[in-house]
Amino acid sequence: MGSAVPIIAHAGERVLTASETGNFHQLVNNAGNRASTITNHFGGHTINGAGNEREIKKVLRNSPRETAEAVKRAMRNGHF
Repeated sequence: MGSAVPIIAHAGERVLTASETGNFHQLVNNAGNRASTITNHFGGHTINGAGNEREIKKVLRNSPRETAEAVKRAMRNGHF
């Protein structure tokens, strides 16, 4: 491994370690080779699949109280 050198980076940018670079390359190179499953749990409902916009909208529309509480909680936790 070489010696440390200073970098010039924009806000939010960083240099990856060798291990992180390997993980990043593995993630990028395998992204198209496998199917992924995403499960979202919201207001007692489970939504399977990424980008299932119609189902997400239906759950949000049918769960106004849970939607409002989730937004309030996210705002309190600094997510907006």
